[in-house]
Amino acid sequence: MIKRVTIFLNGQNEINGKVLHVPEQIEKLIDNASNKFNVNGTKLFTAIGGEIDDTKLIRDDEILYLCVDGDTFRRKDSPNNCDDKLTGNTQTKGQNGDTLDGQTTISRKCKLLNDDWIKLNIGGKLFTTTRSTIVAKEPDSMLARMFECDELEFVSNNGQTEEEVEITSSSQCKTENFNGNNNQVIVRERRKLIVPSRMDENGAYLIDRSPEYFEPLLGYLRHGNLIIDKHLNPIGILEEAKFYGLFSLIPELETIVIQEQLLQNTVERSIGVAPLTRREVVKAIIHTSSDTKLRFQGVNLSGADLSRLDLSNSNLKYSILRGANLQGANLRNCCLERADISMCNMEGANLINCHMVCANLEGSNLRGTNMDSGSFNQITNLEGANLNNCNLEGSQMRRVNLRVASLKNANVQNCVLDCACLAGANLENCDLSGSDLNEANLRGANLKGTRFELIHTPLHMSYLAS
Repeated sequence: MIKRVTIFLNGQNEINGKVLHVPEQIEKLIDNASNKFNVNGTKLFTAIGGEIDDTKLIRDDEILYLCVDGDTFRRKDSPNNCDDKLTGNTQTKGQNGDTLDGQTTISRKCKLLNDDWIKLNIGGKLFTTTRSTIVAKEPDSMLARMFECDELEFVSNNGQTEEEVEITSSSQCKTENFNGNNNQVIVRERRKLIVPSRMDENGAYLIDRSPEYFEPLLGYLRHGNLIIDKHLNPIGILEEAKFYGLFSLIPELETIVIQEQLLQNTVERSIGVAPLTRREVVKAIIHTSSDTKLRFQGVNLSGADLSRLDLSNSNLKYSILRGANLQGANLRNCCLERADISMCNMEGANLINCHMVCANLEGSNLRGTNMDSGSFNQITNLEGANLNNCNLEGSQMRRVNLRVASLKNANVQNCVLDCACLAGANLENCDLSGSDLNEANLRGANLKGTRFELIHTPLHMSYLAS
C-alpha cells in the first residue's frame, strides 16, 4: 500500500501543506519535501516533536513537519504559544504582513497540555486521569482520539458574531488567515477525530460501560502493566479492551482467557474427567505470545501425548504428568518444581536450565536427554528429586545439580557428569559405568553398591570425602 503524508514547514501555521507519497528512503522524502517548499530541509518531525528516521515509522495520512538546516522543532501552534490573545485597537498584522484596521480581538485556547486533567464517568463511577495518560500509551485508541486534538475558540472579529465567521469544522488542521483588505479573520478549527460524549453535572464525560473492567485498563495506560484482580473475569476485560481500542493488550488478554479456560477445565477434570489432551495443549501454545510464559501450574496432564512439543519457558509447577509422553519435547527453562513426572517417556528431551527441584521422576525414561549446562547461569536443577529406577543412559548432564537427590537403582551409564554436584545423593545400586565424573562432587553420597566400571576419569579422594 502506498502511503501519503501532509508536510508543513517547521514553525509556521499549518497552511499550504504539501501532500507527498512516502518513498522507501527517508532521505528521498526529505528531498522531495525540500523541493516542494524550495528550502534545504534536513529533518522530519511528527506533530509531538518526534524525529522520523525511517519511513516505516510513518503512518498513512500522517502530518509531519520539515525542519531546515540548523533549525530545531517548533510548531506555530505548539503549547508554548497557546492561551494567547491578540488584541489590536488600531492595527493588527496578519500572516502576510497585511494590516487589520479597527477593533479586532481573537481569543484562542489550546488544550494540548499533557497535564490537562480529564474526568470520565464510566457506568456511574468517576475516574480522573490526565490527557497524556490516555494519549501516550495507546495513541490510536478510542479514548486517545477523543482527547488528543486541540480546540480553538473564536470570540470576535471587528464586531462580527461567531456565526458570521467561516469555521470549517471538518478540516484536519487549523489556520488563521488575515486579509487586510476587508479586515476578516477566518478560523479553521481542528476538530477531534471522535467527538467526546456528553458530560454530567460534574463535568465528567459519560461512557456507558462497565467501571470494574475499565479500572485495570486505566492502570495499564498509567504504568504499562496489566494487573487483574482475582474477582474479575478476563473475558470482560478483553471485551472492554476491544471497545476502547487498546489493541496492544488484546493478544495478552486472549492468552490469559485461554489459559483460564484450561485451568477451569483442569479443576473440572480433577473430579473424575480425563486430563487435558494434546489438542488442548497445542491450542494453548498457538494462542500464547512468544513473549508470554505458558502457565500450566497444577494442571493435570497425566498420560498426555506431548512428544516433540515446544514447551520451553512454561510454568509446570505442581503439575501432574504421570505416564505422559514427552519424548523429544523441548522443556528448556521450564519450571517443573515438585511436579509428578513419574513413569514418563522423556527420551531425547531438552532439559537445559530446567528447574525440577523435588520433582518425582521415579521410573521415568530419560535416556539421551540433554541437561548440558554451558555456564553456571543455565544449570539444570534436580536437587532433592526422586530419580529412583530411572534410565538416564547416555544423557548429557554437565554441571547438573543432583544434590541430595535419590538415584537408587538408576541406570546412569555412559553419561557426561563432569562438574556435576552429587553431594549427599543416594546412589545405592546406581550404575555409573562408563560415565564421565571429572570433578564431580560426591561428598556425603551413599555409594553402597554403586558401580564405577570403565569410568573415563579417576575419582579423586577430595571429591569423595565426607
